[in-house]
Amino acid sequence: MSTFKKNITLSDIESRVNSCISSAVCWKLDSNAISILLEEQVRTPINQKYASGRYKHDAYLRAYSSGYIAAKINSLVNELIEHCYEYEGTLYTTSKGTGRPDMKTLKELLTFKEVYEQCEGGMYWIGTDKLYFKSTKENV
Repeated sequence: MSTFKKNITLSDIESRVNSCISSAVCWKLDSNAISILLEEQVRTPINQKYASGRYKHDAYLRAYSSGYIAAKINSLVNELIEHCYEYEGTLYTTSKGTGRPDMKTLKELLTFKEVYEQCEGGMYWIGTDKLYFKSTKENV
């Protein structure tokens, strides 16, 4: 587990989060791996407590880290991730201009109900077949 120095700054938090996100983009990590990386590098160290149970770092630093992480993940998903449905080994995207066949093409083959029943959905890194998050009927 990584620890922060005693007097942590907002810049320290931003630096660690940015490092985690950069690694995620470089290696095209899935959402679970990113969450584990952020947990190890940011969340666990910022939420450390003294033996008395009191937090070692101020509440505003803990809140700032949570907000900054959420903003960076949101930015990553909006800019570098696309939602796709897989049908017969081909990914069909809901985004425009990513180079994959789009949903209009898939809807020429299947009805909306058939897409929902027969196709696996997921979020993929744009330009790759690397999975970011797998959708299931239970988590939709």
